[in-house]
Amino acid sequence: MGFEAKDVFDSLYNTKLKQEIQQNYLKADVYFQTLNVREIVQSKKFAGDTIMASIGGGLSLYLGVAIILLFELFELGYDIFVGVWKHGSKTGMI
Repeated sequence: MGFEAKDVFDSLYNTKLKQEIQQNYLKADVYFQTLNVREIVQSKKFAGDTIMASIGGGLSLYLGVAIILLFELFELGYDIFVGVWKHGSKTGMI
């Protein structure tokens, strides 16, 4: 049984790799102060139906505000139109 090139290469590579690891890597010993274990548990804040209800409530609030704002804009336009009409009829322009 003779040595094959693969065996020689593997032997040299493993020896070289071991030397590189010994020269370039740091060994660290880690000691724990206590052996207490903390368990963190995740839980849902909102269920599926609760989140849909919350979104629906928020959307209805914003929609209500938007409709009120729309009526206020119509009222402002009406007040401006009436003011211009009355001012024009006093001066004889209309």
